[in-house]
Amino acid sequence: MGNPIKDIKKSIDKCKSTADQIKLTLDDVKKDVDGVKKNVDRIKEQAGQKSADLKVAMATIKGAGQNTKEIGNSFKLCLNEVKALFSIKEEPALESAPSTYSENTVENPRLLQSSNR
Repeated sequence: MGNPIKDIKKSIDKCKSTADQIKLTLDDVKKDVDGVKKNVDRIKEQAGQKSADLKVAMATIKGAGQNTKEIGNSFKLCLNEVKALFSIKEEPALESAPSTYSENTVENPRLLQSSNR
């Protein structure tokens, strides 16, 4: 059997060495955890920015849809006004204008004969 004091001292030195290794490993783990936290914070910030960007984009799309709807309604009103103008102008013109066909047949009966062939 060896010297018990030396054996105890060797065991204590091994424990210190192991403790130092554990400390270094824990320091590395702490650095990794800090890096992960920074990445998570960065991702959260980016997600927040993307969320804000998405909200802006959605509001823009909603606004564009509303504008398109308003343009469509304006176009529909304009189209109705044009239809109304044409119906107002056409009705009196149809009533007062003599038929070209009846004038030709009365004035020149040969036109009627040539069109029947």
